[in-house]
Amino acid sequence: MEKVYGSSFRANLKEYMNKAEKEPLLIERRDAENLVILSEKEYERLATWVNNNQTLSLEIEKKVDKVLSKRLSEYEKLLKESVK
Repeated sequence: MEKVYGSSFRANLKEYMNKAEKEPLLIERRDAENLVILSEKEYERLATWVNNNQTLSLEIEKKVDKVLSKRLSEYEKLLKESVK
């Protein structure tokens, strides 16, 4: 990822916008948070990736909860039987 100072970005906006179409561009700012400029296509790719990973994480969490719930039920059943 190319890095550019805010003043240079402002002075050469068109050039850096063209570069950002090909790869993300980090804009360093002196008295503010740095920014990253990227193409809409790259943004959509990243947003889709995040969404897919969130969906996958939720599916994994549900499966783990199901397995743990089943194990807990089995454990509680064994405890009840051992008390008898």
